[in-house]
Amino acid sequence: MLLLKPMRSYVLLLLVLVISFHAKAGKKLKVLFIGNSYTYVNNLPQLTADVAASMGDTLVFDSYAVGGYGFWQYCVDPLCASKIRSAQWDYVILQEQSQQPSQPTGDFLSTSYLPAATLDTLIESNDSCTKTMFYMTWGYEYGDSIRCADYPAWPAVCTYEGMDSLTRLRYMAYADTAWLAIVGSITGSNLIRNSQVSPVGAVRHYILQNYPSIALYQADGSHPTEAGSYAGACTFYVALFHNDPVLIPYDYTLSATDAANIRAATEIVAYDSMNYWHIGQYDLRAQFSYVAGAGNTVAFTNASTNATAYTWYFGDGATTTATNPVHTYTAGGSYTVTLIALNASCNDTSYLAVSTNPTSLKNINNKQDFIAEPNPAKDRLTISSSGFLSGVYGICLYNSMGQLVYTLESRPGKEQVIDVSAFNSGLYLVTVVQDGATIYETKIIK
Repeated sequence: MLLLKPMRSYVLLLLVLVISFHAKAGKKLKVLFIGNSYTYVNNLPQLTADVAASMGDTLVFDSYAVGGYGFWQYCVDPLCASKIRSAQWDYVILQEQSQQPSQPTGDFLSTSYLPAATLDTLIESNDSCTKTMFYMTWGYEYGDSIRCADYPAWPAVCTYEGMDSLTRLRYMAYADTAWLAIVGSITGSNLIRNSQVSPVGAVRHYILQNYPSIALYQADGSHPTEAGSYAGACTFYVALFHNDPVLIPYDYTLSATDAANIRAATEIVAYDSMNYWHIGQYDLRAQFSYVAGAGNTVAFTNASTNATAYTWYFGDGATTTATNPVHTYTAGGSYTVTLIALNASCNDTSYLAVSTNPTSLKNINNKQDFIAEPNPAKDRLTISSSGFLSGVYGICLYNSMGQLVYTLESRPGKEQVIDVSAFNSGLYLVTVVQDGATIYETKIIK
């Protein structure tokens, strides 16, 4: 640990630079849901849109959901084909009939996987930029008694755990060709493109194990309750928008405790393991953050993925194709900044309201109930709040040269542990910002 001499010039530089911050650009996605009663019960698409709206994102959706239908019905249904061809979608979400994924291997390959591949081909032929996403369902509460009787040599479906485990395995096979080595051999044109999974069934499994008082099943032991659909909506929010579900402020019809526990489960299972579910792995994605400083100058940090070119619109008529631009506005105010990320054939857009009128540091309220400890910090820095503040806020760390070295979004009551073990020894400024205003700052020593 190195204790530095006072660096007043550096501190002054920090005070000038650390004025305003916003961590996440809003997303607008166009999504088609194809499924059955697990999709239309409690109107899962609308519930997902409501969750997204509460986080400042926009989900424009359509759905085609017929009770009892599965992939083999949909791949020969002209109305389904018409829905797919009706727009250029960002994602098409496919949900299989609940019993199909857990059937014996041969039946699964012929009556489920191959029809799913037909649907994926139709999706790609309509727009090669559209991603296919699979809605992982779940095992019945007491197992599948019908299939248990029909397939005495296939006892796994007789219990929740067995049916749920098979369902999860098969949804991974839809989305990742490597998993076909487990369930059979399909090659060539019959393969589904590498896709991604919305792991609703896996989130439900975690909730059942860790929060058993939350009822996820209706009386039939199959369909989701409102809590079950909320778990699905939070999971889809992660899968589509790639944001931490713990920050979701919308509780739907649930108690604050149950909603918070469901969001925590979704964070652990889906958000913390997005690569495992291939969430975002193949996506072209426009994403950026910004820091607004003195003189109406704004520095943008590009966090886009799988892009080869960029176009920025700063909201004042100016544009650029730079990767990480710095732009100076002629007048203070709020501007909607748009970033379009492109690759060979596709594009993706993010937008964000940027304020160039930061609050004076003289008005910073250091009495907000934030704690940053330990100080000095060696390997970990913990930042927590009492929960009295409302709404999402950003946490920023700046080094002694005024450079932004870490950013994170958080909510009141959530403890954030930051790994600073690789940081250089020295003085750092921690700021907490909300709606373009710095509401807390403190200095720490590493």
